[in-house]
Amino acid sequence: MTVFKKLRLEKGLTLEKLARELKTSYNTIWRIESGYSSMPSLDIVLKYANFFEVSVDYLLGRSDSILPTK
Repeated sequence: MTVFKKLRLEKGLTLEKLARELKTSYNTIWRIESGYSSMPSLDIVLKYANFFEVSVDYLLGRSDSILPTK
């Protein structure tokens, strides 16, 4: 399971609801979560980081620290 999907499920969001919240398409979210998009766009990564209040490094697997630095 990707970290993207894990975050969504922890918040109890559907793919549709998250797509609306991030102002992107269902298909974009589905592709990221299913692994069909090996590298999401920077725009999407930033939207996820801001929405879920996590670090970009955590989303990209570069850090185990979930918290963004201030």
